[in-house]
Amino acid sequence: MISKEGILLAVFGAVGIWAYTKHNIILVLLTSYMFLGLLVIALLWAIIASYGIKGERKMPAKALWGEKVPIEIKLFTNNRLSFFHLRVWDRATMAVIHDYPASKYLSSEYFTGEEFISWLRLSRRHPVAETKRTIFNERGRYIIGPMIIEGRDPLGLFRIRRQLPIYNEILVMPGWFRIQKFALKGQSRMPREMATTVPREGASPEFLGVREYSDGDSLRRVHWGLTAKHSRLIVRQFQREVESDLAVILDLQRGHNAGFGRASSLGCMLEVALSLVKYNIDMGFPYAAVFTSQDTIIFESELKHDIFPAILEAAATVLDDNRDPLEDELPGYLRRFHGKSIVLISSRRDEGILRYVQGIALQGIDVIYICVDTESFEEKVPNKERIAEINRMKSLVPEGWRFYYIRKGEDLEALFQ
Repeated sequence: MISKEGILLAVFGAVGIWAYTKHNIILVLLTSYMFLGLLVIALLWAIIASYGIKGERKMPAKALWGEKVPIEIKLFTNNRLSFFHLRVWDRATMAVIHDYPASKYLSSEYFTGEEFISWLRLSRRHPVAETKRTIFNERGRYIIGPMIIEGRDPLGLFRIRRQLPIYNEILVMPGWFRIQKFALKGQSRMPREMATTVPREGASPEFLGVREYSDGDSLRRVHWGLTAKHSRLIVRQFQREVESDLAVILDLQRGHNAGFGRASSLGCMLEVALSLVKYNIDMGFPYAAVFTSQDTIIFESELKHDIFPAILEAAATVLDDNRDPLEDELPGYLRRFHGKSIVLISSRRDEGILRYVQGIALQGIDVIYICVDTESFEEKVPNKERIAEINRMKSLVPEGWRFYYIRKGEDLEALFQ
C-alpha cells in the first residue's frame, strides 16, 4: 500500500520528467533514474523490513467486564533493516455470544486512549514493548488476534501492513455488586456444620455439644480436656440462627433481552443473580443457582468447595435461548429445592407469571420475584405512562411474597440493602 506522500512524490516526479524532456535529455534521464531509484529503494526497504518480525502478547486468561485488562505487546525482528513508524492493532473475535459482530478491531471502544500502539522504530538491536489496558464491556469468550502491524521505509514514502498469527483467548465474566443484607422469611436452627458450606468461626456463642474432629475443623474449637480423656480429638459444636437455604433461578427465555453488554437486561439479571450467590457464600449460607437456558445449568453449594468460579465461567457464556416458559419448569425446581427460599429473576411481567408466583407463595413457599424491565433498556427517554402502569402493578402485588422491579440505571446496591 502506497501512502499519500508516496503518491504525491510520484506525481511530482512524473511532472518533472515531462518538463525536463523539453530541455536536456541527459539531465532528464539522470534525474529520472535517481528519482526512480530512490522510490525503488524505499519500496524494497519497506517490503524487506516487514519480514522477520515476530511478536508476543501477554494477557490474563480471565477478566470481569468493565475491568481494565492489561495487554502487553512485544515486537522484535531478526532483520538487518529497521522498520519505521510502526503501528499495531489487535483484532477481537467474539467466539461464543451471538448477535455480536463476527470480527472487529480493538479500537476506542476498548482501548483507553489511542486506537493503536505506535513506535518510531523497530530494529534487531531495539525491540519494542508496551502495555495497554483494555476494557471489555460484553461478557463472552474472546479470541484476540491476529496481530496487525504496519510500518514504513525510512523516508515514509511507502506503507506495508502484515498480520502476525498471534492469538490469545480471554473469558470475560459478568461482575457483581455487594449486598449488605438480604434477609429471607424462613429461619431455622440447626448445627453449624449442617447449615453452612463455608466455615465461620465464632458465628454464635451458643453451645450445642461435642463431636469427633473432622477435616477442616479449626484447632481453636478442640476441647482439650475431652481429647486427653478419650485419646482422640474432640471439638465443640455450636448452633446459630441461619437464614433459609436460597435457590436463585434465572429465567433465560428467548426474546426477552435488550441492550448491549453490561447495559442490557440480561446483563442486569446476571449481575443480580451473581450478587445474591456471592452474598450467601460470604455469609456461609447454603445456596443453589439455576440458569434456565436451553441446556439448563444447575449449581448447588458443596461442603468445603468454592464453586463460585465455576458459576462465573458459566455466566460468561450462557445464552438466553430457552424456548419453554418458566412456569413449565418451575414445578421440577420446587421439588428439587424443597425447603429452600426461592428467588426468581426474570424479565417477564405478564399476568401469567405473576399469578403463578402468587400461587407458589400461597403454598407457603418463601418466594421473591425480581423483574428486570427489558423495555427500559431500549428507551432513550423513560415512558411516563408505562412507569405509571408499573407502579399500579406493584401496588397490586399481594402480601406473602416480595417483589423487586428493576429498570435501567437503577442503583442496585441501594435496592438490595
